[in-house]
Amino acid sequence: MQDTNELFDKYLDDNKMYRFEGTDGVRKLDDLCANLGYTSGQFYGANPIMNFLADNSGAMEAVVDFIRDCIGRIPEWQESLELEMYNEVNEDEMVFEKEL
Repeated sequence: MQDTNELFDKYLDDNKMYRFEGTDGVRKLDDLCANLGYTSGQFYGANPIMNFLADNSGAMEAVVDFIRDCIGRIPEWQESLELEMYNEVNEDEMVFEKEL
């Protein structure tokens, strides 16, 4: 029986999964999740990536950590979050004003 790292590397090589970038990378990741068995699950009709993430909180934490590590280098992400936070504050103020 193969070592798990060897098995995984062979799978990646056999499926030409050398890089995971852009739309093609997302498709490859979706295929990988499907081949791991995530073709059905909590998210009925959703893609295998959604089912994989729903079943693996550590993967979601890794994505959040990746965003945290990169947000300072990607101005668009920071601007989007700032705008979202600004909108939330304004919505809260509007609700408060309506209650008065």
